[in-house]
Amino acid sequence: GLRRRLQRLGEFLGLHIWDDYAHHPTEIRSTLDTLRKIHSTSRIICIFQPHQVSRTTALFADFVESLQLADLVLIAPIFRARERHSQAGEITARDLASCVSRCGTPSFACRDFHSIRSVLKLVCCTGDVLATLGAGDIWKISHAFAD
Repeated sequence: GLRRRLQRLGEFLGLHIWDDYAHHPTEIRSTLDTLRKIHSTSRIICIFQPHQVSRTTALFADFVESLQLADLVLIAPIFRARERHSQAGEITARDLASCVSRCGTPSFACRDFHSIRSVLKLVCCTGDVLATLGAGDIWKISHAFAD
C-alpha cells in the first residue's frame, strides 16, 4: 500500500507534518525533493532514523549528500533491526550528524525520541515542514504531533 510513502499527516500549530518510509539515500533525495516542490517557501526539518549500521556505513557519503536537501536534520539513533549488539568503532548517528553539519546543513544527533521532541519544541516555527524518514519506528514522532 501507500502508507508511509510521502504520507501527509496534517498540520499541528502551523507545522506541515509528513512521514515517509525512506531509508535509502535515493528515497531520501526523492522525498525531500518532492517536499521542496510542494512547500517551496517553507523550511524543511527532516527527522531521519538510519536503518541498520551496515547500510549506514556502506552508504554513508550518499546519506550525507541526500540529507543536504533539508534545512535542518535531526538524526535518531540507528535502528539496528537484525544487528543486535553494537561494536566498538562502528558508525553512529552522531558521526552522520557531524558530517551532515560539516557539509553545510545544520544537523543534530538525538539520543532518543524524547530528546527529538525537546529539540523540535525549540526549533519549529509556523509554516515549517516536519518530515520523519526511516524504516524503523521514527513514524511515532510525526504521528504524535499529528494526533
